[in-house]
Amino acid sequence: MFARVTVWKVLLALIIWIIVTLFLLVAVRSAAFGGKRFGVVGTAALTVASMPDTVRTALTKPDNFDILRAEGQHDALPDGFNGRARDFTDPGFLLIARSDPARRRSIVQIVRARDGKVLKEYAPDIRAIHAQSTMRSPLLSLAQSRKPPRYRMTNPFLLPDGGIVFHGESPLVRVDACGKIVWTVDGIFSHAIEQDRDGSFWVAYTNPNTKVANVSPQFREDEIAHVSAAGKILSLTSLEKILRDNGMDHLWRARPYSDDPFHLNDIQPVLKDGKYWRAGDLLISLRHLSMVMLYRPSTGKIIWSRDHPWRMQHDVNIIDDHRISIFDNNVASAYLLPETTVGAVAGHSRLLVYDFATDSVTSPFEGGFAKADVRAYREGRGTLLSNGDLFVEESPFGRMLRLSPDNRVRWQYVDADDKRRRYLLNWSRYLEPDVYTNSIKAGMTAKCT
Repeated sequence: MFARVTVWKVLLALIIWIIVTLFLLVAVRSAAFGGKRFGVVGTAALTVASMPDTVRTALTKPDNFDILRAEGQHDALPDGFNGRARDFTDPGFLLIARSDPARRRSIVQIVRARDGKVLKEYAPDIRAIHAQSTMRSPLLSLAQSRKPPRYRMTNPFLLPDGGIVFHGESPLVRVDACGKIVWTVDGIFSHAIEQDRDGSFWVAYTNPNTKVANVSPQFREDEIAHVSAAGKILSLTSLEKILRDNGMDHLWRARPYSDDPFHLNDIQPVLKDGKYWRAGDLLISLRHLSMVMLYRPSTGKIIWSRDHPWRMQHDVNIIDDHRISIFDNNVASAYLLPETTVGAVAGHSRLLVYDFATDSVTSPFEGGFAKADVRAYREGRGTLLSNGDLFVEESPFGRMLRLSPDNRVRWQYVDADDKRRRYLLNWSRYLEPDVYTNSIKAGMTAKCT
């Protein structure tokens, strides 16, 4: 250990060390941007280089239910409905995707809006769902980041038999009215679940192992997934390819690199022909481009697109034959996300209405959003109801609202524990009674062991 070493041996060792280091740096850079030149050496080098981040994430991010706590500052309110208007009785129901602090897990409940009574609850076995997956991806580990205390049962869709379809930014799942698994579709599904006329579903999907050129292995290649009612993938269409084929790939290729340039969050199927669209078209929301577009799968063409005045929006819905609604997160600056929620929204979020006939945008619930101080800097839902009211979910702050056309709050609901600490809501739905009464009855009367 204390033997003398000649200078030339030290210099040779130093030169070799520098050469090896440079080689590994080049291999890491190549692998990080999807290069295959260095093969397994590049992949191994990238894995080693990523270890500090992996360790830091494990040490700094909670690996338990507390990760589902609501963000930012908010009023300390009890769990359930608060501030009901005395002159209004809600005839509908809610399919609430919420967190359950008592059981430290995500659940789904059917709740009667007029009195808050829970009519049905779904709490399926998350580990049994994961056990059916064979997916391997550098983007996601079900065993770690989607373990039961961290799993969010997201945007459940109520079926005629009382079962539901949902995901947890993970495989798509259908369970029956008793919570028993009917089918799963392996992969990374996320955000909204929308149903077409034939009972099939349109869901945002992220390719677990991207093949896009000149990107890193962490690149989120968002795809439009069409899934049959029986749980079979009918088609997967890459957003990167759609933009490239329509001469619009400069919208992300010509900007500073991001592993998540599109952030597909809603695919709304057009159910019948109109002056501005055809049955079979899709309205698509791309959050990180602040873009809503009308896409025609039959031709592969983008028929229409617009990227303002909404900013990092969610939840696109068709109102009638010439208008659509957009839940506008209205973020102040993407630079503030996701590090902080302070000042992340420019005043408040909005429900914007775009009119194809007049090429105009209005904000009919501006006063209600301002009065209720809705500040969903991410996620969020806004659905116009049959009587003209608006259902709103402020997901990151664990709150739902029903607003009247004259901007009054009909009711407010929060997901909170016994200490009035709020938890995330996971893209709930309002259930109109004339559409969902039979489905609700089927769920309530199912004989479960």
